[in-house]
Formats: sequence, C-alpha cells, structure tokens
Amino acid sequence: MKNWRNFLWVAGTVLLVASFLVYLAQIASCYPSVAVWHKFNAYEQAAFRKTCELNYPAFVQFAWFLGLFIPGAALFTIYWLVRRPAPWLVRRPAPDYRRSSFLGVFLVLLMVASLISALSGFMAYPLPTSPSPPSAGMVELIGFLGILAYVGALAAWRWKRWGVLLFYAAAILTAGLILLSGVSRLVAGLLILGVIILPLLLRPHRKRLS
Repeated sequence: MKNWRNFLWVAGTVLLVASFLVYLAQIASCYPSVAVWHKFNAYEQAAFRKTCELNYPAFVQFAWFLGLFIPGAALFTIYWLVRRPAPWLVRRPAPDYRRSSFLGVFLVLLMVASLISALSGFMAYPLPTSPSPPSAGMVELIGFLGILAYVGALAAWRWKRWGVLLFYAAAILTAGLILLSGVSRLVAGLLILGVIILPLLLRPHRKRLS
C-alpha cells in the first residue's frame, strides 16, 4: 500500500518538474521578442511559424508541456488527497468536524479551477506577431498565482488554515489579473465563485482548521 503512494509522489513530482523544463525550453526557443522577430525575413518567419506551430491553437503549441503537466498534477494531487499523516499526528476528529462529501468535492473542483487558471496564464504567452498581446510578465504571474491557489486549496483539504488564506489571496489576485489581461473571464468567474462559497462550506468546520 505504501509503495503505490510513493509511486504517486515520485512520478507526479518528476512529471511536473519535466513539464516546466519543457515549458521554459519552448518559451526560450519559440517565443522571441518583437525586435528579434522583425529581424527575420518573410521566409525565416514562415519557417519559424511552421517549426514552432505558432499558427495552431495554444493547446497544440504547448502539447508536450500539457502532456507532462496534466498527468503529473493528477498523480501529485491524488498522493496528497490519500496521504495519511504520521501516526503520532493522527487525531480522530469529532463527527461534527468530519469533511462533508460536498466540501470534499468542492475543494477538488477548486484545485482543478486553480490549475486551469495557471495553465491559461502559462499558455497565453505572447506571440511576437500578436497585435496587442498581454505582457509576458503578466501571464507568467497569472500562472504562478494559479499554482499558489492550487497549493492553498490542497492545504485546505488537509485542514490547514494558512492554506485557506493562501487560496483566498491567490484566487482574488489571479482573477483580477485575468480580467485585466483578458485571458479568460470564465476562469476568473470560477475562482471568484470559489472565494465566495468556500467560507460558507468551511463555517461548520472552523475548529478543525489548524
């Protein structure tokens, strides 16, 4: 039983690290600045577009990144959802403090929404040919804050008060930046909805938070 949990941890972590290495390599090689792009002639620009698949949607451009990130995040999340605390930290909570099924499902949905917001930021990296793209710093910050919101939701699952506060802060900032950059209003709406509903669901469990 312990071995498969260790497998989830190792495989998830390796895939996530590999996905970000692939992402950084792709950004460095396929997303030049506007100044560098205009130094290419028309033939070089066409060849560059074809090689880096810049004429395709973002999910095609970042297919390798997604192919590593999604299973890595899934395995990493499952590990923390099923991980048992050390024997000396185990406490049997009173029945009133047990996590309701609805709260558990909602926290998992918040993790998914946070990861989607992170991906929407990372994959919105500006193309050199876009007329009015968001800044590279803006989309990377959205991605980073989305990861922080995910970590907060994951810690909230483990009854950590700091995780709840981290999710609130990261989700609000992420939603605000998404709305300013125009990346995805739907994702921003999901995060804001999570910030509104989560306190209501956690109210009966406030004493369980540590």
